[in-house]
Amino acid sequence: MLLLKRQLEQKQIAEEAMIPVKDTRELLYKLFKVEFVQLQEVARTADHSPSRTFYLWRVDLLRVIDKISGELYRTISKVRARLLHELQREAEVLAQHAVVQASGGTLTAEEHSRLRRVKHVAGALEVSLMRLDNLSLLFCDV
Repeated sequence: MLLLKRQLEQKQIAEEAMIPVKDTRELLYKLFKVEFVQLQEVARTADHSPSRTFYLWRVDLLRVIDKISGELYRTISKVRARLLHELQREAEVLAQHAVVQASGGTLTAEEHSRLRRVKHVAGALEVSLMRLDNLSLLFCDV
């Protein structure tokens, strides 16, 4: 709605969205905290008295896209770091599995359990990375 109307006061937003003013205020301040909306003060008098000042909310779409892109890149970095950590932590089991496959031997029950766990975790993290990569491409196209 802010994108369509450019700038609105809190009360106008509440009326247009048909949301109680209290809920609107909470939502706007949450969005303000994460820098998705901006607040502009327009004073009617030189003393900037709050009772004689308009507070207009607006959205800078390019800034929001940059913010979301940055969060996506940080998340991708953290997921990759976690994947590397998990693979390094279980490097011994993965190496043992490669040796066992080459020689035709068997793994112990504990090693087999650890191997299943690392495969499951690595698979989930790789799927997450692919989804995040797709999202980052979406935001790069804008």
